[in-house]
Amino acid sequence: MHSEEIIDDLLDKVAKLKTERDAMKATLDDYIADYRAVLDEQCAKDEKHCTCVPHLRQRIKAAEAERDAYKADAERYRWLRDRAWPFEFKGNSPEDADAAIDVARGET
Repeated sequence: MHSEEIIDDLLDKVAKLKTERDAMKATLDDYIADYRAVLDEQCAKDEKHCTCVPHLRQRIKAAEAERDAYKADAERYRWLRDRAWPFEFKGNSPEDADAAIDVARGET
């Protein structure tokens, strides 16, 4: 190899290493920010948190949003069921309606 080729090859390797370093630094910066957020958090004196807390809180927030959507669907169903009673099947209560719906959906 000529010296120019060697230099070009080394410059390419340096550029790749800088890109990798920058990505690793961004990840480290995220960890540090999460760690500082946990340390700055005001908790009861007997509580200690790890850096996973912000991530767990995000998952909890997503799960709560999903739960709220299911709750809204359930409330709409109950409203409809209670106002549409009696259905075309034989039964004596809204619970009978639930059972009939479950059978129709194949859930019994």
